[in-house]
Amino acid sequence: MRTIRVLTVCFGNIHRSVIAEYALRQALKKIGLSEEIQVESRGLLGMPGLPAPIGKNIRDYPDKWLYIEPVLNRLELDVSAHKTCPLDCDIVSQSSLILAMDRNILIDHTSSIVRVFPENAWKARLFMELDGFVVDIDDCDEVQEGDFHRQVTEHIYELVHRHVNYIVELARILDAGR
Repeated sequence: MRTIRVLTVCFGNIHRSVIAEYALRQALKKIGLSEEIQVESRGLLGMPGLPAPIGKNIRDYPDKWLYIEPVLNRLELDVSAHKTCPLDCDIVSQSSLILAMDRNILIDHTSSIVRVFPENAWKARLFMELDGFVVDIDDCDEVQEGDFHRQVTEHIYELVHRHVNYIVELARILDAGR
């Protein structure tokens, strides 16, 4: 059986896409599908024309880590092994389903998935479409409020766990179209 790949994408691959990646891995393990579905995350930062992220992991941002660490501990998500990685042609073409955290990542930014990889746009979705909405998971980068960081982390986690079966089914359907 071929491995199906789900890719989560945000701007820096520091917070939102990483939480989605690790939460989805956890949810897939709980339902016994971690061997069938491979999950990765990437970011636009580091792509040609964009600077690389300053840190390689959310822990490299002490002000944000202060807010997020207790939530991750409670949710039993260990992101310590994560290293930021930019989006590239190989991962996009190999992915069955691509979940973008916001419209900027999906369509609007000059380095967005749709603009840079138009031949693969058919398998890209806005993350919140899992919940039936065409809205963004807001970027925490410029926000210093701790509650906001916690809320975003918990919201992503909750959406992944509530919709894991839908993610699997959608990834399988899109993978059949590759």
